[in-house]
Amino acid sequence: TDKSLALVADGGHMMFVDCCGFSKKFDGPRLSELLSLTIAFFSDVLKADHGAHDALLPGAVSFPGLTYTTTFH
Repeated sequence: TDKSLALVADGGHMMFVDCCGFSKKFDGPRLSELLSLTIAFFSDVLKADHGAHDALLPGAVSFPGLTYTTTFH
């Protein structure tokens, strides 16, 4: 029943596989943050990892270029 939405400025659905276009828009640390968010999401949803769930709470996700909304609590 919980839902989350992460919108990345200038990003697209396939931005992780378009390494040439992606690297022109984002630097290394932002890629790392995006991957951490993605891993936390799948760890929470697929493995019920409570630490990963905490990383997805509204106050825990914040970095430049990201708009994040969630119903997680």
